[in-house]
Amino acid sequence: MNLYLPCIYLMFWLLNPIPKSNKGYIVAWNNDTTLVQVILPKYSLGIASYNLNNKIEIIDSTATIRTYYSRDIKAFGYQNNSNMIIYRLKPIEHGSDLFLEGTVIGNRANLFEFEKQGSEKIYFTLEKANSIYFFLDSDQKPQVIRERLKTYLEDRPEIVELIDRKFSKPKYTQVDLREVVRRFNQ
Repeated sequence: MNLYLPCIYLMFWLLNPIPKSNKGYIVAWNNDTTLVQVILPKYSLGIASYNLNNKIEIIDSTATIRTYYSRDIKAFGYQNNSNMIIYRLKPIEHGSDLFLEGTVIGNRANLFEFEKQGSEKIYFTLEKANSIYFFLDSDQKPQVIRERLKTYLEDRPEIVELIDRKFSKPKYTQVDLREVVRRFNQ
């Protein structure tokens, strides 16, 4: 009897058709921006109902659920508590374009991140204002990242010093990389 109620609750949660949505927007290829409700992926047993890197599901102003792919839009964003989460269509190292989360957006450089579903590996795409891209992933050794970053961001000597400090450790974090890009934008 004690197990009966939790099982019913779990089944209701797994089968609940009501999607969670947040206020957001989509940006069309002609730069038109439309306010929408962004349907967030539902997680069941650690697996997402869909991947935000490939498509976005929204509720439009007529309460219709629509799905958009990269061929349809170039960016979207949504409000998460007090933060605006931004996704833009950007390349990853092997040539395909995905919606990547912009973790640092600035006037000189942007940092986008992507974690493959079912993997702990994180891919990073850095974009300078001149649209030159640079790719990293969390499996690369700090020494390799340090030298590659120093070459990519060499136009700011004070940033090269920061890169030496942050990436001389045996392990680095996403926070270290985000800090380097934020400081590059100052």
